[in-house]
Amino acid sequence: MVRACSDARLNIRAAFGPNIGTDVQLEGGLVMTPFVNLQGIWTFMQDNTATSATATPGLAQTGLRGRAETGFALSAGNGMSIDASAFYDGLGSDDYSSWGGKLGLSHRF
Repeated sequence: MVRACSDARLNIRAAFGPNIGTDVQLEGGLVMTPFVNLQGIWTFMQDNTATSATATPGLAQTGLRGRAETGFALSAGNGMSIDASAFYDGLGSDDYSSWGGKLGLSHRF
């Protein structure tokens, strides 16, 4: 991802790695898809003004780190689906760690 902002901040980052998952047929036409996503993230350049404002370490860090995410999606034949995942970012980094999750509900028309 290359992103340039109008106030001359520049962030250059590349991410790579596998996303492993499989569909599991359940009763009643439900399909569950568990997955694991492993990424290597290489930050080449980062100009982050939050580092100087908050004195939080790691926000302007460059270099290589890892990110792991796991979760699932559950889909019904009627177009309804729910998905949930959790991640940890900062594997191999002494100065940076981040974690979070997401929960989604959708319906196709």
